Amino acid sequence: MPLVLGLRQHMPRSPLWENLKKWNRTLIELTESESMIRTNLQQEIETDGRLNRIVSQGANGVILAAVDVLVHQVKEWARGREGLKIDRDIHIEKTKEGRVRMRYGFSRFGEIEEIQIQTIKAVLIDFESGLKDRSEYLEIEGLFNRVGRLKTNIGEILTVVLLRRIVPGRCKFCPL
Repeated sequence: MPLVLGLRQHMPRSPLWENLKKWNRTLIELTESESMIRTNLQQEIETDGRLNRIVSQGANGVILAAVDVLVHQVKEWARGREGLKIDRDIHIEKTKEGRVRMRYGFSRFGEIEEIQIQTIKAVLIDFESGLKDRSEYLEIEGLFNRVGRLKTNIGEILTVVLLRRIVPGRCKFCPL
């Protein structure tokens, strides 16, 4: 951190410091928004009831795996990325008679009965289709847009410092 302390002494009134404060506040807001949408989705999936009866072995549970995927989708789509595709990113590995190990992207659903795959897919499709209409999604999308603008602003300020190679004023680390 000596570099940051020295830069702050050289440029105490630079917009860099306010942008860094906004950056940190925005990251905290993103964490809170993610936590809120995670909690709401989990409650809604449990209330829906279709996944409540599915017992998986070797994972944290089907509901938590589904929530992880949905939160991931929100974050990816809010950044303007493609996210996971249900027809491309579900991987099934047969384990024993009538049972499979299911994974959707990074999220492991554990070992389940093969006939339960369609139920899980249906729930995921239903919930994914409504994600972009949620107020939490719109909030997260706005926060990611703010992070992008702040990243640009901070980058521009630091680029000027790096290209100039000379900063005004003095600091306790200056040799002169």
